[in-house]
Amino acid sequence: ALKTFKRNPSDQNLLLYRQARAVARRTVRVSKRNSWVNYISSINRHTPTSEIWRKIKFIKGNYSPPVTTITSTNGTIYTEPTDIANAIAQQYASVTKNQTHEELADNYISTSPPVPSLELPFSINELERALAKSGNTSPGPDQISYCMIKNLPLKFKIILLDMFN
Repeated sequence: ALKTFKRNPSDQNLLLYRQARAVARRTVRVSKRNSWVNYISSINRHTPTSEIWRKIKFIKGNYSPPVTTITSTNGTIYTEPTDIANAIAQQYASVTKNQTHEELADNYISTSPPVPSLELPFSINELERALAKSGNTSPGPDQISYCMIKNLPLKFKIILLDMFN
């Protein structure tokens, strides 16, 4: 109808275009409503919360499928979570192998007086929130990207927190 109206602009073609557009909008609206009703009716007490949140993120447009692979600096592609964790550990070890823990700490220790609320240990929730807010930026000097840390299993995130705290 739009092509017809553009080729032959007339009152009749404009009316046909508007009617076709209204039908299309109505169809989309009804389909969205039916899809939502079907989804809501499929939720029960056995539905995992992860599935519910995944669907909500998808509906909001925030959904991005989880990254299941990483590529190391030498071009090797890792797909298994344990291989990914080992690749991150190897990368970190290779970057810091010539420095002692004290030298590494000196790079990050501030000389300003400590603020009591900032001296509290990080929680796993704080780490998850920080990772969720972080963009997909390039890695720093340690060559570990946010994407790598985001995809770590919970066990390794806890180990990472222990290192930070």
